[in-house]
Amino acid sequence: PTVWRTMLAALEALSVRKRPEFGAVLLGGEALTLELAARTREVLPWAALWNVYGPTEATANALLGRVRAGVVEPDIGRPLAGHRAYVLDRLLRPVTLGSDGELVLGGAALARGYLGRPGRTAETFVPDPFTERPHAADDVGGADRLDDPTRDPDVGARMYRTGDRVRHRADGRVLFLGRIDQQIKLRGLRIELGEIESQLRRLEGVADAAVMLHGDGDAARLVAYVVRDEGSHITEAAMHARLSHSLPAAMVPARYVMLDALPRTATDKLDRRALPAPDEAPRGALDDTAFELPETEEESILAEIWADVLDQAVGPSSHFFRLGGHSLLATRVVARVRAELGVRLPLRALFEQPTLRDLATTLADLRRPADAADAMPAAAPPAVPLEHVPRGGDLPLSFAQERLWLLDQLQPGDVSYTLPIDLLLEGVLDVRALAGAFAALIARHESLRTRFVAVDASDGQRVPFQRIDPPTPPPLPLVDLTAIAGVDESGMRAPDADGATLAAALQQTFFAAPFDLARGPLLRLRLLRLRPDRHRLMITMHHIVSDGWSTGVLLNELAALYAAARTVSDVDGLRRVRGLVRYAKLAPLPVQYADIAVWQRRMLAGGEMTRQLDHWRAALDALPVLELPVDRPRTAIAAGRPGASVRFRLPVAVGDALKALAQRRESTLFIVLLALFHTLLARLSGQRDVAVGSPIAGRNLPETEGQIGFFVNTLVLRTRFARDPRGETFDDVLARVRDTVLDAFAHPDVPFERLVAELQPTRDLAITPLFQVLFGLQNQPGAALALP
Repeated sequence: PTVWRTMLAALEALSVRKRPEFGAVLLGGEALTLELAARTREVLPWAALWNVYGPTEATANALLGRVRAGVVEPDIGRPLAGHRAYVLDRLLRPVTLGSDGELVLGGAALARGYLGRPGRTAETFVPDPFTERPHAADDVGGADRLDDPTRDPDVGARMYRTGDRVRHRADGRVLFLGRIDQQIKLRGLRIELGEIESQLRRLEGVADAAVMLHGDGDAARLVAYVVRDEGSHITEAAMHARLSHSLPAAMVPARYVMLDALPRTATDKLDRRALPAPDEAPRGALDDTAFELPETEEESILAEIWADVLDQAVGPSSHFFRLGGHSLLATRVVARVRAELGVRLPLRALFEQPTLRDLATTLADLRRPADAADAMPAAAPPAVPLEHVPRGGDLPLSFAQERLWLLDQLQPGDVSYTLPIDLLLEGVLDVRALAGAFAALIARHESLRTRFVAVDASDGQRVPFQRIDPPTPPPLPLVDLTAIAGVDESGMRAPDADGATLAAALQQTFFAAPFDLARGPLLRLRLLRLRPDRHRLMITMHHIVSDGWSTGVLLNELAALYAAARTVSDVDGLRRVRGLVRYAKLAPLPVQYADIAVWQRRMLAGGEMTRQLDHWRAALDALPVLELPVDRPRTAIAAGRPGASVRFRLPVAVGDALKALAQRRESTLFIVLLALFHTLLARLSGQRDVAVGSPIAGRNLPETEGQIGFFVNTLVLRTRFARDPRGETFDDVLARVRDTVLDAFAHPDVPFERLVAELQPTRDLAITPLFQVLFGLQNQPGAALALP
């Protein structure tokens, strides 16, 4: 394409009669853009246009695709004779049609490897499990000598990992998306810059575009560089709004730089290193009409909260759900408004007024007292203040902790409620810094050094309390497996080169060990050294001190503390450990988990508990048992034996359609999926009254967002269908489920056990009370451990 672009400009200058009549044009070597394909068709309308793909490792050309008129994106077609093409995930498993994956090539035309580079060969030429050719033991992993004349080339079929990211289309053709190594990570999410660039180029008025990541840590942001069509006046706000419809919020650029042309190398390829930093862009290049400015105090306050929660710039016309907002983020917005203004903003208000300007109007009405239309009252403090409580005596458990403590008393040593984290660390590891980072983490979060003891009460009952131990560095045992790994005398890799067999056994033993809640500690660590530059870090915690959200907090802070510890000469002393937290620039925690547990009990001891219980009594009155058609009769007592597990993936197009439906209905992906799930259960069971349990994060205060602790609660979500299935549309069901979810999220604090005790459903040892099916959407903030 780079060469052809220059040739095409010369051909375009010739008259039609002077142009050579090519029968076909075949383009390969780099990605073919839609713009170049359209120009080729315009200049040479009689020529067949083909897109050719293939690396040198596959004898130059491996796939071929005809680019016909009207295509949205030129694909690379199907394999040529002598080639096989697979689209695989990171574990080298085939992906479903419509899904993204790595293009992996096989077949007779494949090269045998890299001469004299067995390590590189082992990484990219891997055994092909999709062919009937046998695999020779000495051929797996590239240990054989490629220049050995006695080597049988037909023994041990291999396939080549191209490192290119493609999409396996429903018609079997392959769409090239970009390099896997061009993926970037932004706040724990993997992002394809090429996908954003493709969406930008589709916008009317955009001639060309490039996207780069600028900044580090919390300051990292995506910047789009845009070349507008001649005469186009497309603005930053317009591009931002249109991309928000077609991309997840995390992939929408935060800044846009307008350029006359993208910088290119001597061979006319994009020179990314020459793209200016956004703050260094030429005068006038930045679009100054990005967003409208807030006009009222409420708009300014909400804009600041939204920008922090959604992690992108917003304005009065911004739409919460079109910017990627969902139920979990909406709860954070409501909590921030309550904490900063003392106003109880209903969650429903954000769904009914999803634009910032409309929500600000509602907020202004809530802040205005009835007897003074023009007065703005000061923010009222919450009825029960959240504050630090003395640590002198025994501290109560939170309701969630009490639930798990009771289960542990019933089944001591049960490992159902342990949270395992298994991390592979590649590169040179500073074990001293890692130990220091964990010591600082333990000192920072009291929950990680908390034990749970029972005390005899005056009525003869044993009452649990939590006790917080002083901060001491946690043990970090290092098991060195390099003695059994490595290479043998001939330089060949040993059969268990990474100690994988022994590592798996140690891992299983480590994660299967139970916790003693009274003795602690409730966080355990183990480090396996597989090679000098390859370690496996295993972390396990009891659920009573952590949850899924907490895992993200732990990994993010561990990365920051490790980076800080590598620059400090002494991280062993307690004073040094506390200083490490400041050096890592982690904001101080305003309160600890024990403070929140005390606040929760005080808050629910008054009228708030009565208000929320009244809602649930009405919502769950006369709740039926869900009777699904199963393959055998229900036992008299729930046996607890695991059943079958079925995993499947939805094509990307289906996921995009579901998100688009949620946006059109002023809803969220969670609500749409729940409505679908309720509909499915109603059809399977033949019942028109269906309820499921659903876990929620339970972090309704801003102070809880950075905490490591157990906050999860379970809500019961019920949907009543029309008796005649033909009497309502899916939109009707979706609206009803939306109302149910919003009402439930407005009453989230009643512990599930307290709800069961209050409602007193008919107890049956064969079923769980109130619901028999659980529905969960894992959308809590994630984290990927990235260590220097």
